[in-house]
Amino acid sequence: QSQMRSVALTLDAQVIAGSGSGANFTGAVNGAGNAETYSGSMAFADLLDAINKIQVDGISVANCAFVFHPDEYKAFVNADRGTNTGSYVLMPELQNSGHMVGRVLGIPAYVHSGLTSGQAVLGDFSRSVLAFHGSGAVAEIDNFHDFQKGSVAVRIIEDVSFGI
Repeated sequence: QSQMRSVALTLDAQVIAGSGSGANFTGAVNGAGNAETYSGSMAFADLLDAINKIQVDGISVANCAFVFHPDEYKAFVNADRGTNTGSYVLMPELQNSGHMVGRVLGIPAYVHSGLTSGQAVLGDFSRSVLAFHGSGAVAEIDNFHDFQKGSVAVRIIEDVSFGI
């Protein structure tokens, strides 16, 4: 289970922020035309602007989700939308069966440490494709990896591709 969780976390990180170099996916952050950069810290207005840009491109926000670096989650969950309104930019919802941590203007929000501090992603991830090629993951086991310590090495190999 630990190995499969590691594979899933690696795939998540590649889909969200893969660099596109070597065997890495070109993730949502690094895809051509997908990135917006800010010279300072992101603010609530930047999130509104991201929503606006999605709508201008003709994409419904109904299937969209935000993915925040943990630092941005922490900043936005404590950020008031006005002046002492009691309404926060990111309203936490930690009592759900998924991994959602809250909502920004009704849009689900998630946290992933694969992003760089200062990054967030907004997108309709239902418009992406994650393809597994072949018959499944291959586990290579080396029982003699570190014979002196009794360590066993396990490597999982999967042929996977991704596209937005």
